[in-house]
Amino acid sequence: MIARIFDNDAHLEADTIQELTNKVAIFYSEKFLITIHRHPSSLVQEIQDKYITPQLVKTPAELLLRLIKGIFKTYEGPAHSLAEELDFYEAKTFLNQKMPPLIKGLYHLKRKATVCRRVLRLSEIILTNMQQGGFQPTAVQDIKDLYIHLETQFEEVNDGTNNL
Repeated sequence: MIARIFDNDAHLEADTIQELTNKVAIFYSEKFLITIHRHPSSLVQEIQDKYITPQLVKTPAELLLRLIKGIFKTYEGPAHSLAEELDFYEAKTFLNQKMPPLIKGLYHLKRKATVCRRVLRLSEIILTNMQQGGFQPTAVQDIKDLYIHLETQFEEVNDGTNNL
């Protein structure tokens, strides 16, 4: 399966999937889980330190659940900061201050929200496959709830920029 981790080090005006995220290929079976990624990922190291080293996960399936949830969680910070940025632009817009820079900023904000929402929607197949693949239903539901929460946040930011 292919997933994308949000890149917190992306440049300020990044607004494409390739600029805002890093692709991770995940191969797994009952006996192993392998990730392949172009750039080092602190998330993969965190998962290893938190779950593998202390032996808190017993199977590759459990590890995959933790990894997918961790990948989705990389979008929480951007969703929150984009919502704050939207609040800033709304205040500036309604106070009529310096319109040209505002328009450029709103453009980038909308693009980032759109890209994040698109990546999440493309990732929905991962959840579907996990539900059909016999993974622990409560763990999959937990990830799905996170997915819906994030998708809603990005949709609200996108709707907010449209309203401006």
